[in-house]
This record gives sequence, C-alpha cells and structure tokens, in this order.
Amino acid sequence: MTAWLRTVGLTKTFGGVTAIGDAAVALGAGEVRGVVGPNGAGKSTLMQMLAGIHAPDGGEILIDGTAAQFKGPDDALEAGIALVPQEMQLAPHLSVAGNIVLGREPRRFGVVSESRSRAVAERALERLGAPIEATAPIHSLTSVERRLVMVARALVTDARLIILDEPTAALAPQEAAAILDMVRSLSAKGVSVLYVSHRFDDIEAVADSVTGVRDARVVADLAKEEISRSALVQLVTPVDQISHRVDAPADRLADSGSTRETALVVEDLRGGPLENLSFSAHRGEILGLSGLAGSGADEVLWFVGGIDPRGGGAVTVDGMPLRSGDRLQAARAGVAYVPGDRGLAALPSHDIRSNISVSSLRGLAVAGVPNRARETDTVTALAARVRLAAPISAALSTLSGGNQQKAIFARWMAADARVLLLHDPTAGVDVGARAEIHQRVRELAATGVTVLVVSTDVPEICELADRVIVLDRGLAVAEISGDAISEPALLAAMTSGATAQTTAGHPDPRGGTS
Repeated sequence: MTAWLRTVGLTKTFGGVTAIGDAAVALGAGEVRGVVGPNGAGKSTLMQMLAGIHAPDGGEILIDGTAAQFKGPDDALEAGIALVPQEMQLAPHLSVAGNIVLGREPRRFGVVSESRSRAVAERALERLGAPIEATAPIHSLTSVERRLVMVARALVTDARLIILDEPTAALAPQEAAAILDMVRSLSAKGVSVLYVSHRFDDIEAVADSVTGVRDARVVADLAKEEISRSALVQLVTPVDQISHRVDAPADRLADSGSTRETALVVEDLRGGPLENLSFSAHRGEILGLSGLAGSGADEVLWFVGGIDPRGGGAVTVDGMPLRSGDRLQAARAGVAYVPGDRGLAALPSHDIRSNISVSSLRGLAVAGVPNRARETDTVTALAARVRLAAPISAALSTLSGGNQQKAIFARWMAADARVLLLHDPTAGVDVGARAEIHQRVRELAATGVTVLVVSTDVPEICELADRVIVLDRGLAVAEISGDAISEPALLAAMTSGATAQTTAGHPDPRGGTS
C-alpha cells in the first residue's frame, strides 16, 4: 500500500521533557492503523501534531511527498486531517445539522442558511452511512449516535484522514459495533483512519496495521498478520506488570453477606426505564450493575447519587433516607459519584493538587482554616497510591486521559466516602492503569466502603464485582455472585432477558431484597 502521509523524526517537547521523539508513521489511502500504548506514552501528542494542535519541535509531516506546516487545526483540516476527540464536543441546544456545520455554517447574504446546512449535514451523514435525521435535536440521540455526528462533522471538510481517539471508551459492546462498522465504511471509501484505543478487541477487529508507542517513542509497527492480543498487551505494558484480576482479601471473600452490615437500601426505585427496582448492598461489597444501553443501570447511579430526581421509591444510606435529586445531601451522607465522562468531573485549568483535594478541603482544614501543608501531604500520598507520576503543581490538562482519571479517583479516596458510585471507572485507560485503579477500589472496599459500579466493559464487571445485578429494560433479570460471575453468564443474561438467576444467599432480585 502506497503511503500518502508520512511523519519523519516527528518530535515534541514540553518544558524540556520529550513527549514524543523521532516518531515515524506511514499511512495509505483507506488504511486503518491502530495506535496503542500506555497512558502518557506520547500517543495524544503525536495525534495532536498531525491535527495541527501542536507544532512539532523537530521532524516533518509529508503529505503526498510534500512537507506540510500547520499553524493550527484549520490548516490541518485544509490538508484533509481531522481529529475526533474522546470527549463529546457537541452543542446540546443545536440540531444534528447545526452541530455538523458548526464553525463552517453555509451562509446566504451573511445569514446562516438552514436549508444548506441541512443539505451539507445530510451528505456527511450519507458518506458516513449513519441513519440519523439531520433535523433531530442533538439531546435526543444515543451516545453512539452523538459519536457518529462528531465524525460526520469531520467529513464536512472532505477529510482524507480521520483520527479517532478512544471512540468506544464508554460504549457498550453492541454500541461499539456501530462505530467499528463506520470505520470499515470509511476505509472502503478510501478514507484513512488512525484508531487510538485501549480496547484490543477493536484493534483486532478493524486494524490493517498497528503503531505501538511507549516511553515517548514509536516502538513497533505491526502488519495485519502480526496483530494479536498478546502482541498488543506487550506493546502497552510489560507482561510482568499486568494484573487482569485483583482478588479481594481472603477474609472479605470468606465473610458471608448474611453477617455483613447493610449500608445501602434501594426500594421500589422508579424513573426512566426503571420499574420498582429494589436491592441492598453491604459494607465492603462491590456490587456491579450490568445491562445493555437503556437497561436502567446508569439511572440507578444517578438516582442514588442525587444527580437526577427519581420518579419514585426510596434510597437509604446507613439508615438515612436520601431526598430525591438532592446531590448535596447525598454527598453529606457519604455518597461519592465518579462519572464515566471525566470531563464532567475534571477541573482542567486547575492543578492536580486542587483536583484531588477539592472534595475534602473541610477535612484538611485546621480550626476551620485551610492548611496548605496538610493538603500537600495528603494529595502527595494519594497521588503516590494511584501511581500518578506528575508533580501535584501540574495542570490537569497537561496529563494523559488515564492520569486524569487517576487524579479524579484519588479525589474520592480523600473524601471518606461511605458509598462510592463508579461509572465506567477505567474508560480510556491502559491495562496497567486499569489494574492500579481496580486495586484501589478493592482497598477501599476492604475498609468498609460500599461500591456500586456500572461499566460498559463487561470484563471489568467480572474482574471487580463480588455480586452483579443484571438489568433489562428497567427490571432486574439476573443476580450472579462470586465464582459464577463470568463474561458468558453476564452477556447471556443481558441479551436474553432470561428468567432471574440466583446464587446461594441471594434471593431473586425481583423479590426486593438481596
């Protein structure tokens, strides 16, 4: 395959530290190249140089054999290179068409033309093969449809290269399949794709080749026949550093649910798709909630955490009833919520210190007065526990996505939470960071914190949970515990709407208790 785009010796430094050095990448028309590597390896910096966000300090980008110099993203777009970031960047008050043409609105006599905007959007959606109505309000779309709209926006510029950064990080497997189909469709039309992902299943499914990045350098260039799970894992993290399962302490596993104190009680929870859902969770238990999109698992976290008002039912933490939709009361009762979209929790313009300590400033004060030394000691210790290798004075925006996730997780480790609600806790992080975050979750549970985890990543639920309640269209259809938890068991329950299953010591969740 003849390469139309090449990078030669591409290098970028920040404050004397090399973010990526001497990077060489080649890409042919219609080629799908996977890009893998641990968080902080330099992948994002390399992609951002290709997209014109950062100017290289050395090396060059060659397009059709000619050196290209980008003064900004607009220059890269003119050259046919578009970056679709992991974070959703859509205007909720606009239609699909309005979002697709945003910043490039066709005008007539100086006024935005709605009809032309709609026509442009429809052509982009057709090129993408996405059956989305251009006039639909953006807030009415599913997560995967919104992701497709972001890609369609890139196609308005007749892009030759689409850079996708973790496009399926927070999507269920069925939703992710639509993204992979879209990638195949783009490739068939001659559009090249750089597919940055920690999901190895995605890479194996669509990549024609793979670039491995580690320690700020390109360390491997795999052809299609060389792509395998073991090869990808070794590119991201040395095998001896990987832990795919973090076991609970033996005394926790041996402790039966009947002897542990109940911390959280949910009774007849209603709202969204949920219909009279009831369950309870014990101190120190990690309870997984699993289901397809629209199952109601997300709403459970939102209602328990007071993020959204519930339609009915009761939520009690340590005997204290929580008011519907009262986030402040829930927080004061010890309920901590970590959203799946870290953009909702991060303070990107603030330093790591502030991002970690913001939830616990009152506890770090002495006689009501903020104590800087105490804050520094606490934050430094927490950053070390989650292996966040960056000075706490660094702005959060300078960190990789995985390291930002670590900082947000460390925040709630400092908050003395009683109930921790985790929503896709390791979305977009590498296997090493994933294992570290899982270890911290287990440690928190071992201290008596009750953890509710919702994840679109079924293996993650299997790795973390002591017990799993499977939801289907608002109803609990299965409950699986201990060694019975497996990917086949969860997927079967999620996709079949099967009769509720139970394990020893846990009655049918439809009955209202556990």
